[in-house]
Amino acid sequence: MMHISHALPPETLTLLPRREQFESQLEQWIQKHTTVPDQLAVLFLDLDGFKQINDTWGHQFGDQILQAVARRLQENIRPTDLLSRWGGDEFVIVLPNLTDIAVVQRLADRLLEVFEAPFRLEQTVYVGISIGISLFPDNGRSSKTLLHAADVALYHVKRLGKRQSQWFTPQLQQMLDQRLALSREVIKACAEKSFCLYFQPQIDLRTHRVSGYEVLLRWQHPSLGLLTPAEFLPLLQSLGLAAQLDDWVISEVLKRCASWRKLEPNLQFFVNVSSQRFLQKDFAESVKKALQNHHLPSHVLSLEISETANHISNATTIQSLAAYGIDVSLDDFGVGATNLALLQELGFKRLKIHRRFIQELEQPQIKILLKTMFFIAKQFGLEVVAQGVETETQLAWLKEQDCQFVQGFLLSEPMIAEAFMYSSRKNLTPS
Repeated sequence: MMHISHALPPETLTLLPRREQFESQLEQWIQKHTTVPDQLAVLFLDLDGFKQINDTWGHQFGDQILQAVARRLQENIRPTDLLSRWGGDEFVIVLPNLTDIAVVQRLADRLLEVFEAPFRLEQTVYVGISIGISLFPDNGRSSKTLLHAADVALYHVKRLGKRQSQWFTPQLQQMLDQRLALSREVIKACAEKSFCLYFQPQIDLRTHRVSGYEVLLRWQHPSLGLLTPAEFLPLLQSLGLAAQLDDWVISEVLKRCASWRKLEPNLQFFVNVSSQRFLQKDFAESVKKALQNHHLPSHVLSLEISETANHISNATTIQSLAAYGIDVSLDDFGVGATNLALLQELGFKRLKIHRRFIQELEQPQIKILLKTMFFIAKQFGLEVVAQGVETETQLAWLKEQDCQFVQGFLLSEPMIAEAFMYSSRKNLTPS
């Protein structure tokens, strides 16, 4: 590692140059590189899974890991390169005097490879890294802009799934700017409750009647148009606002249900709940109180939790809801990692098969998987809902398999509230 002569001592934990020393040296190199044709690269590194290590084995062990990480990085950079711990579990590397930028990618690839090996200390642990890369002068002419560009590239890697490297591009900055703008707008939308609800019927193929309605959240964005949850829900979750929105959806549904039941007494609504809200201890009790406030029986509301979320093992909440007469469905079944024993333990009422399987129904392997799902559901006494039905062929095959409930554009597109009551009295199922 390159040594820096400064008055400040190195950082005490890793004995690497302090942040102030690093930035000072980077600025000196930038000034030098303005007069020579050589390039300079900045690598911003973040450890993957470090928080879990701290939470599991404590901060003292976490400090030992940071020291081991610093040593491993030093062993794999050039003597002329500069390494510093930026803070927490972040490190930065500068590669000066570059005549061939391929050196940068080779270093990034080597670091990703060497961090596949475990750290063997008091415990054996695996710590991966994610790397963002910026280049002088292409991505900036100051330490601040180069570090920011590398950080933007790192942010993109973390969103893609970590343990990769990414070069900064102006497009990444544009994407980040758009995300920041959307964050401000979604915070405002939450405060003003400017979301809207759509309703899509689920059809009972045995009676050819509507068995209930899934409540679908939409956001009428002022410039982007009507957005689905896939376009804004991850952002809400990262901002910690998903639980707040869940409460609003449930309240809004029950308020409308109280009015609509005067015309259609057998209504039932299926509402998807985020993991953030489902995991909160007061959730089951809050749903019970919401039903009581609107003088509604518990069976009008059925909740759905996604198999791809991380809360399916929370048996207490599901059992509390069941005690109130509120059933719970496992949504997007088939694409998560459900332990089959949990299907019996948790007490789900129905499985909602992910639309992907219905859309790929022409594949023989998919038909085998679906038949297996139907068999499992039958053995556990669970109802099955097939989502995403869009063709007569799909519907006919599901009928042959005695799938009782279906949902999709073939039967009805999601409807705004104004179209709701008319459809609730119709036979929407093809004969």
